[in-house]
Amino acid sequence: MCHDSERFNWWDRDPEWKDVLGIRGGRDVEKPPGEWDRIEVICDGDTITNIVNGSVVNIGTRSSLTRGKLIFQSEGAEILFREIEIRPLVR
Repeated sequence: MCHDSERFNWWDRDPEWKDVLGIRGGRDVEKPPGEWDRIEVICDGDTITNIVNGSVVNIGTRSSLTRGKLIFQSEGAEILFREIEIRPLVR
């Protein structure tokens, strides 16, 4: 992500993207409404990698939490989960 004035934008965000209902940018990684997205979150030590439909959208490093409870949430909107699978990393 990069900080651009008053909002945080994701990697490789379409420069034509606007914050309005129903817009889809040419580089959006989310599937159209009515289709399920595949979201992978890989937690490896203090690094967290977020992948949406095969595209890395964010990497966080130096996390102060490396163990504990999992929480699934949305930021101010309804969210539905079809299947949640939790697996340990294989080394």
